[in-house]
Amino acid sequence: MKKLFSLFFLSLFIISAHADVLFMEEFNYTSGAALGSVEGWTTEGDMTDGEGRIVNDLTLSYTDAAGEYILSGGKSLKHNYASNKIDNKNGKQYMSYHGFTKVESGAVYLTYMFKADGAQKQSNGELLGLTSGVTNPTARPWTGKIASDATGNTFRFGLTMRSGTSADVVWGETAYSIEDVILVVLKYDLASPKASLFINPTLGTTVEPTADLVDTNDADPRTNIDNVMFRNQGASKS
Repeated sequence: MKKLFSLFFLSLFIISAHADVLFMEEFNYTSGAALGSVEGWTTEGDMTDGEGRIVNDLTLSYTDAAGEYILSGGKSLKHNYASNKIDNKNGKQYMSYHGFTKVESGAVYLTYMFKADGAQKQSNGELLGLTSGVTNPTARPWTGKIASDATGNTFRFGLTMRSGTSADVVWGETAYSIEDVILVVLKYDLASPKASLFINPTLGTTVEPTADLVDTNDADPRTNIDNVMFRNQGASKS
């Protein structure tokens, strides 16, 4: 069974004396187009079922605690696939990525809106994350079905810096509904190194809030970040 989600808005920031926008994506492409066919994005690997990653007409909106209203520009990205990768000798990861100017110090922030499209059937799967080069996954949020919810209508978030297996993911305990539109902010601090995940943070504040999830488990830290990456591997459908 598939797990579906749509996302719309993402931007990356490097924190120094000021914040620089490294990449802003509004998915303002032709509805039904595959992400790998639009300029700037590359998709590779084997897809065994579903529609993969396509531009969708669904718009997402988010209202923060201060009442500020954020609306997508008319498109989203629909993500629905399974990979046939079992190990390095059988198939490939199904992966989409988009490069940006390499960041070698400070912190990078990745921001987007997320909504689960229907009941969650799969136990876990990756979301859009950051990477050093195409083959070096770094900070990545995950979502996972809550085992006690037989309907699949609630899920939780997880976070990892390196591992591709759910056993090494730092999982949160908060339950989120498939009806919710969620603002996800992922941070990767190159100096620490440390990955942080902020879920539905209040906007417009001058002080960074406390992260909902943190992962510092990285024995071989990345020295740079230069790609947004969306990956699927094996049975971890999303």
